[in-house]
Amino acid sequence: MAPLRCVAAAACCDNTSVACARSRILLPFLLTSCAAALVAAGGGASGACAAAGGSETPACRGDSNADQVALLQSGLHVGRRQGRMGREQSSCAALTFTGDCLTVSVGIGTPAQYFDAIADTGSDDLVIPGCHCESCQESEPCFDKSKSSTASVADWGLKLSYGSGDIETRAATDIVSINAVTTVLEDGVMLIEDYQLDSFGPFDGLIGLGVPKNHPLVPQFLPTAGVQRFSLCYQKAGGALEMDVPELSTAMEQIGTLHWGLGLWGISAGSSEVPVFACGADAMTSEGQRTPCGAIPDSGTTYLMGPMSQILVMYASLCDAWERCAAMEGKTDAEKAANFKFMVSACNEWLEDDEGLEEIPSLFWRFGGSNETAQTIELTPWSYIAYLEGHVEGTHTTHQICYPMIGEYEYPTSTSGSIWIAGLPLFYQYKVYFDQTVPMKIGFSEEPCGGCQDGAAKTALLTEQAVPLGGGDGKNITGSPSRRTLAGGIRHATRRKIMTLSKTPRMPDFNISEPL
Repeated sequence: MAPLRCVAAAACCDNTSVACARSRILLPFLLTSCAAALVAAGGGASGACAAAGGSETPACRGDSNADQVALLQSGLHVGRRQGRMGREQSSCAALTFTGDCLTVSVGIGTPAQYFDAIADTGSDDLVIPGCHCESCQESEPCFDKSKSSTASVADWGLKLSYGSGDIETRAATDIVSINAVTTVLEDGVMLIEDYQLDSFGPFDGLIGLGVPKNHPLVPQFLPTAGVQRFSLCYQKAGGALEMDVPELSTAMEQIGTLHWGLGLWGISAGSSEVPVFACGADAMTSEGQRTPCGAIPDSGTTYLMGPMSQILVMYASLCDAWERCAAMEGKTDAEKAANFKFMVSACNEWLEDDEGLEEIPSLFWRFGGSNETAQTIELTPWSYIAYLEGHVEGTHTTHQICYPMIGEYEYPTSTSGSIWIAGLPLFYQYKVYFDQTVPMKIGFSEEPCGGCQDGAAKTALLTEQAVPLGGGDGKNITGSPSRRTLAGGIRHATRRKIMTLSKTPRMPDFNISEPL
């Protein structure tokens, strides 16, 4: 019997649609066990069906119904989708902020068992607790293979490492869906058998949305499902993972090979017009270095994270640009940085019902792509200042302090300089686009993020909508973030509720010996 992927690949061979031609379902499998079946078929599906011993599936009968496919493995029949066939518009899945990360509902099996999995653009795999997991908490939902008529479990697994610890998994095959996007992941549902996580509560799982790999050991959900472009964003009005979104004209060609990544050509505080304090031309120190710094947009990391030497100067620059902080005594960068953190932590003394946060300066990030495109984005304090919840010592009373969502992470590279991890603040400020077509791209849009309704994206609340101005040249206006102007004279009302972090921040876990 031919492998499950072989039948799917053969069916795709006979389809001339662009979506199918670009599908990554073919390449990994034509090199191995599918080759014989496809050669016997002369490149078509019929020979593959014959090799698979199947004749009753829609693909073998020549059934062209785009809503049906047969993927055969020990009599397994499931529904399929080919690229965007059968869907005329994007599909939207709601994102939920859980106090440290964004989660999305993932359905697995027949009938579907649902999990609130972390939507993670910094990793690749679908990882879900299995009901045979020895170390999982009893309160955690788990995938029960005996309750899915389409599930099968392999005799191999992987040890996966994350910032919070290691996970032992077992590979499984089943139907996976996020809203209207559905596919079969053969040996692509990694069931947790054991973990050693620095966890902070029940763990539903993780859905990797990382950059597509040419020869993945484990199939990735979105490429397998034929999704070419997607976006993520979150605001208090709601969060959204949108799939099959239109192309973003301002997107930049990414420079990452192993991760979603862009060049970082400078960070400044208070204005995009002032000199950068990090990642400038002086950071080009190595022969063969392409960019001063790099950045990974990682929705699975809570903070903005970078080298401590640059964070120290960042805090000092923010203090210099903030009148309240600059009035304090401080001459060295270390003293100014300490003053900044102290003044932010004392926000309850000068904030009234979230009013006044806009007096803290914005951070401006100058990104660049491999196609010499560039974009400067602004992260306002509403995106990178958060409330931390804690207990008053010796009591059961909780209290909140303000804290910059910025942390240390050392990831030096020879070609891209120091790598910054752009975590949740980026997705709280912008709708971040990921284009998986070649050449792959990353883009940022200030289009309001309003969550999902009936499977489609809805507009944000009025306080977060773009408001037309009587004019404007589209340039950034420095100063109060509420005065920012978008291209075409559109002003974006940026005042929001301060994000509250109620859990231990999620840390990144990249192999820092590898390039971007």
